Amino acid sequence: MHLQQDDRWPVPSLWAPQINRFSKGGQVKTIWKFPLKGPRCDIAMPRLAKILTVQSQHDEPMIWAEVDPYEPKVSRRFMSVPTGSPFEEEGATYVGTFQIRGGILVFHVYTDGIERPVDDATGSPK
Repeated sequence: MHLQQDDRWPVPSLWAPQINRFSKGGQVKTIWKFPLKGPRCDIAMPRLAKILTVQSQHDEPMIWAEVDPYEPKVSRRFMSVPTGSPFEEEGATYVGTFQIRGGILVFHVYTDGIERPVDDATGSPK
């Protein structure tokens, strides 16, 4: 597949020279994608990451977050609950919904919002 330039939606590498134009002296943010690797998973991401959306890409669930790439990494815990399944998660915050297998399976994602320390060597929660 060959991608052609489209002036309405330029490829991301063409946006880089424009970043400073929008930053106005503040910190530059970046949007990163994180795969959801199971019904309960811990994901290492920069501290204070702002979750933007949860969607499936090529039938794989992903989280997109606005991050400051210079912040230290922390681990955040996520839980995916299938539609119709009971769950008890005290203090859980809804993040988003994704569908896989052509919409046959629908999951709802929650987080406890706790930022846990990360082992720098392994990227896993301490």
